[in-house]
Parts: sequence; structure tokens; C-alpha cells
Amino acid sequence: MKTQKHTTSSGLNRAKKCQGGFSLVEIAVVMMIVGLLVAGSVSLVKNKRDNAKYAGTEETLKQIKEALLAYTLVNGHMPCPDTNVFGVPPLKEFGRENRGVAFANCATISGRIPFMDLGLTERNVKDSWGNFIVYNINYMATNLGNFSISVPIVLGSSELLHAV
Repeated sequence: MKTQKHTTSSGLNRAKKCQGGFSLVEIAVVMMIVGLLVAGSVSLVKNKRDNAKYAGTEETLKQIKEALLAYTLVNGHMPCPDTNVFGVPPLKEFGRENRGVAFANCATISGRIPFMDLGLTERNVKDSWGNFIVYNINYMATNLGNFSISVPIVLGSSELLHAV
């Protein structure tokens, strides 16, 4: 029996010595590596999302530019900024340009884009983050009668020969 007890206790001692586990230092190192990988991937995803929003806002600005040019060609002046606040009466004026006395001058030089006058929707004048795009203008470009547009006429070589 003594021998059996001895082998049992030495077997337990050997089992205790052979049991391998991870130390706290090893676990901490692995957790730090995993944390760095997660932080790096989150940063990449955020940058990709921001780049997509910037690209969307650039497209919105191109669309607004085309609408402003079309308005200017038709009306002979740039529209005044919209300073009406949504939810404050009169609601029909939200999204429309604000002209001052006798509609000759702008009420202000800074505000939102008058999307209703440009044929756009409210969504068309917001950036990808949901903020209204700010529209600033100088008085000379918005005064009625003070703005002229010249369109260059491009002639081909055959038209130049006939014109001479």
C-alpha cells in the first residue's frame, strides 16, 4: 500500500508539474495585440466612411453649382440666400430667396441655398452629414440689372472662312 500511495502522490505531483497554462503576462500580451488590431480596423472603417461622405458632398456641390448657373442664365442675377427658418411661419417661404425692399437687394449676404427657386429639394442642399450647405454671395451679383452674362461664341474653321 505504501508503494501505491507513493505512486499516487508522485503521479499527482507529476500531473501538477505537467499541467500547462497561460500566465497573466502572456494573456495580457495577446489582449494587447488583439486590441491594436481592432483599433486599426476601426480606424480604417471610419476613414473609408468619411471618404464616402466627402465624395457624396462633392456631388451635391456639383449639382448645386449647375442649378445656380442655370438660375443665373435664366434670371440674369444670382439668387439671394435663404434665411427663413423651417417651422417658423410663413412655411411657404422656407427654401426661397430673401430679397429686401422692393425685391431689389438681398436681405443678407449669407444663409442657406434657396433650393425651391433653383428647382432642388431640401435633401439636395445638405451635406452627407445632414447639415445645410452655407451660401454666401456678394451684393453686385444679386442686384437686379447689375449682372451680365457673356457667352463666348466658338466658331469652327469653316465658319471663320465664311465670316471673312
